[in-house]
Amino acid sequence: MKNISRESIPKYLQEKVSRSPNWYDRARVALQENVESHILDRLSLDMSAEVRNEVAKNPNSQENHLMNILKRDPTCWISIAENKNITQYIAGYLSKVGSSEIRRVLAANPMISEDIMLFLSKDGDSQTREGVAKNTSCPVNILEKLMVDNDHYVRLAVSKNPNVETSQLKKLSEDAMSTVSTSAKMRL
Repeated sequence: MKNISRESIPKYLQEKVSRSPNWYDRARVALQENVESHILDRLSLDMSAEVRNEVAKNPNSQENHLMNILKRDPTCWISIAENKNITQYIAGYLSKVGSSEIRRVLAANPMISEDIMLFLSKDGDSQTREGVAKNTSCPVNILEKLMVDNDHYVRLAVSKNPNVETSQLKKLSEDAMSTVSTSAKMRL
């Protein structure tokens, strides 16, 4: 996919450029953080996946914009999962129907709810659980469960999480895997 220029488009030109026959021009408008909601709404239904993907990435995209894309284009689901404006409804949907790659990205999003983090912390994919353990919004009770995970990369991520408590670090400092115990000891 071609890199889209982040060069600012003046607000007074965004409507006109968003109707260009060239997908690249429309995508440039879609990534503008100051673009108006009605333009994002139209672009979320654009025929070009590249344009829809830029709408999915835009932190000012609202739930209706993301839902338009979610319903029509699974190729943009990773960008939706990364979006810091994701709603819990959409995050919940992606946590259940998305691929492991999508769940991994979603697990790292600090805007997902504790319920979704808890669900993802039980995922069969260790990299998804690791993503939850790395999430800076992960609460202590979930870190507690993850610190006994059978995958040492998950435990290592717990040892590095800023929310981990001293008592948890003490337990991790005795981990059989030296990378985990060393990491925990360095934080004590």
